[in-house]
Amino acid sequence: MRFPLLFAAQALAALVFGAEAAVPPDLAELQRRIATSAPAERPALLIELADRFEPVDPLRGIAPAREAIERATSPREKLAAEAVLASLLRQQTDYKTSLELARAGLERATALHDDRLRASFCYDLARTSWNLAEHAEALKYFHEAIRLGEQLGDARVLADAHLGAYIIWGEFEEREQALAHLEAGGKFAEQVGDPQRLADYYRALGNYRVSVRDLAGGRAAHERSRDISARAGHTLGFATALHNLSYISEREGQLDAARTLILEALALYERLGLKRYLANACRQLGGVLVKQRQYPAALAQFERSLTLARGFGGRAAIANSYRDLAHAHEAAGNLPMALEYQHKLDPEREAIFGEKSRQKLALLQARFEAERSQHQLELLRRDQSLKDAELRGVRLQRYGLLAVVILGAIAAAAIVSRQRMKFAGERRVHEETRLARQAAEEANRLKTRLLSIASHDLRSPLCAMIAGARAMELQPHDATLAAELSGGLQREGERLLALVGDLLDLSALETGRLSLARAPCDLAAMVGERIAAHRAAAAAKRQVLTCAPPPPRPVRVSADAGRLAQVLDNLISNAVKFTPPGQPIHVSVEAVDGRAIARVRDAGPGLPPADFARLFQPFQTLSAQPTGGEVSSGLGLFIAREIMTLHDGRLGVDSAPGEGATFFIELPLCPEAGDQKPEARAQKTGNSDQTSEFAV
Repeated sequence: MRFPLLFAAQALAALVFGAEAAVPPDLAELQRRIATSAPAERPALLIELADRFEPVDPLRGIAPAREAIERATSPREKLAAEAVLASLLRQQTDYKTSLELARAGLERATALHDDRLRASFCYDLARTSWNLAEHAEALKYFHEAIRLGEQLGDARVLADAHLGAYIIWGEFEEREQALAHLEAGGKFAEQVGDPQRLADYYRALGNYRVSVRDLAGGRAAHERSRDISARAGHTLGFATALHNLSYISEREGQLDAARTLILEALALYERLGLKRYLANACRQLGGVLVKQRQYPAALAQFERSLTLARGFGGRAAIANSYRDLAHAHEAAGNLPMALEYQHKLDPEREAIFGEKSRQKLALLQARFEAERSQHQLELLRRDQSLKDAELRGVRLQRYGLLAVVILGAIAAAAIVSRQRMKFAGERRVHEETRLARQAAEEANRLKTRLLSIASHDLRSPLCAMIAGARAMELQPHDATLAAELSGGLQREGERLLALVGDLLDLSALETGRLSLARAPCDLAAMVGERIAAHRAAAAAKRQVLTCAPPPPRPVRVSADAGRLAQVLDNLISNAVKFTPPGQPIHVSVEAVDGRAIARVRDAGPGLPPADFARLFQPFQTLSAQPTGGEVSSGLGLFIAREIMTLHDGRLGVDSAPGEGATFFIELPLCPEAGDQKPEARAQKTGNSDQTSEFAV
C-alpha cells in the first residue's frame, strides 16, 4: 500500500471533521466556560475562542470575535478582538474589510505603545497584501513584525513573520533569502510547540523541498504537517496538506491518487467556504484532469477557479487561471482560445512579477537590514545608560575606562555603517552596469536582425533596379523597352519602399518608440477607401473584391488613421495575394455591443493548426503560397497585430484547411461623435514569469 499514513490520518480526520457542527473537545470546553463566565472575563475568553477557531473553521470564529469587540472593557481588549477578526475575514477573502480593520488597528496600537498588538496587525496586513499580490507591501509588514518580535522576544510572532517572509522570497525564487527565513521560522515554531505553527512550518518546508526537486523530502514534510493538523483537529491545515500531497502525487505520475487527494481537500474547502483555497484546489484538480486527457472537465474546473478569483479580487489567482486555461486549450487542440488566454495572461504576470517588483523588494530588504542595525545600536546604548546609572559613585578611573569602551563601540559602529554604505553603492553600480549591458545586448541583437534582413531581402529589388537601369542605358532609343523597364523599376521601388517601411516599424515596436496620433474616424468609410485602392490588384488576378453595405450610421472609432489604414491594407493585400484567380474576396464592417468589427474573408487554402502558433510572429513563412508569385517580408501580420494592441483592440483569424481564412479587427466604438479628443500614446511590451503551484 503506497500511503498507509494517509489512510490512518483520514480515519482520524473522519472523527474530527466528520460533522459540520462538531468542534474539537478543547473548543467545546472553552464554549462551556464562556457560557458560565462572569461578564468581565467573557471578552478575553471570546477572543481566545475566535483565535482558536481560525485553523478549525474560520467562518465560525467571526461571531465570537464580533461579540468580543462589543463586550470589550478596555481599548486594548477591543483592539485584540479586532486583530483576530481581521485575520478571520482575510481567510473568508473579505480583503477590503480586513485591510481597513488592520490599518486602523495598527494606528491605535501605535498610539497606545502596545508593540504586541502592533505585531498582530502588521502580520494581518502582510498576509492580506500577499493575498492581493502586493508583494512589496507584504514584505514591508513582515519585516516590521520581525523587528517587533525581536524587541518583544516573542517566538510566536517571529515564527509567523519569518514563515510569511519565506513565502514572498520563495515566490520570487530567491532561495537564499527564502531558506534563511524558513530556518528561522522553524526554529521559533519548535520553541513555541504550537500545533498550528508546527504544521505551518512543515508545510513551508515541504513546499521548499519540492521547489528544489526533492519530492521524497517534500512528501515526508507534508505528511507530517497533515498528521499534526489531524491530531489537533485543524480542518484547514489538514485540507491544505492533502492539497500539497495531491500536487506531489501528480508530479510523481500517480494521477488517480492525486485526483482522490485533491477531491478530499476540495470537499473540506467547500465546507469551510474558503474561496481562495477553493480556487487553488480547482486549478490543481484541472491540472490532474488535463494529464488524464479529460479536457472538458478540466476546462470546467479552470473556469470555476477564474470565476472565484474574480469574485475575491485575487490577481495572482486570476493570472494562474489564465495560464492554466491557455495550457488546457492548447492540449485540447483549440489553439485560437489558447492564444487568447495567453494574451490575457502576459500583462497580469508582468504586473505581479516584473523587474520593478524585484528591485522594490531588494530595496525593502536593504532598508530592513539598516533599520535592524539601528535598532540593535539603540538597544546597546540603552543598556549602556542603565549600566552608567548603576555604576555611579565608582572611582574616576572606571568612568574613564567606560568612556573608552563607549567611544570604541561608536567608532566600530561608524566603521560598520561606512562599510555597509560602500557595499550598497557597489551593488547599485553593479546592477546599473548589468541593466546597461542588457540594453546594449538587446540593441545589438536588433541591429543584427535588421542587417540580416537588409542583406537578404533588399538585395533582390536593388539588383532588379540596377539591371533595368543598365538595359535602358544600353538601348536609350528603344521607347517600348524603356516604357517596360520603367514600369518594372517602379514596381521594384515600391516593393523596396514597403520593405524599408516594415523594417522601420519593426525597429520602432521593439524599442518602444512607435506612437499613435489618435482621433475619431469612420471605420466604414476607411474600409471603402482601402477597397478602392486594391481593386486594380484584384482585377489583375480576375478576383471579385466585394464589400457588404455599410451600417446606416458612421462606425466611429478613436484611432490613428494612417496606422489603421496600414492594418487594413495588409489584410486586403494578403487576401488578394493568397486567393486563386477568379475567386471572390469579401469585406464587411459592423458595430456590435460597443465594438467596431471589420472582416476580410478570402477564398485561399486556409490555415492548418501548425500555422496558428507562427501566424503573428515576425519573419515566419506559412504553409500557404501566393497565387500570383508575390513576395512577403514576413512582418506584415506581426506589425498589424502590434498596432491593434496599441489601439486597445485586437487582430484575430478564423480558418480551417481548405475553407479559406477570415481575418478581423476589433476596436472600441467612440461613445458619441465629438467626445473623443486626439491623443498621442506610446506603449512598450514586457516579459513575465510563472507563479507558485503550492497551497500555502
